[in-house]
Amino acid sequence: QKPYKCTYCKKAFSDLPYFRTHEWAHTGGKPYDCEECGKSFISRSSIRRHRIMHSGDGPYKCNFCGKALMCLSLHLIHKRTHTGEKPYE
Repeated sequence: QKPYKCTYCKKAFSDLPYFRTHEWAHTGGKPYDCEECGKSFISRSSIRRHRIMHSGDGPYKCNFCGKALMCLSLHLIHKRTHTGEKPYE
């Protein structure tokens, strides 16, 4: 049984939190704000992932400033802010 129906696309959900997150995707609502930087997120899981960056617990740590990033590609892009490398010029 799926009692929660999206008012925008009529998709049905059995779980209220999933339903709310789905509807926020239609409206652009982002109810979860990071206390550290003010960035907003659509789900608790998204803000949890984001908070890792502030905590310094990400697996890819910048040797220049110590910022922790969640994935290697973002780490490499971030590193360029320190080195000035512009590989696509």
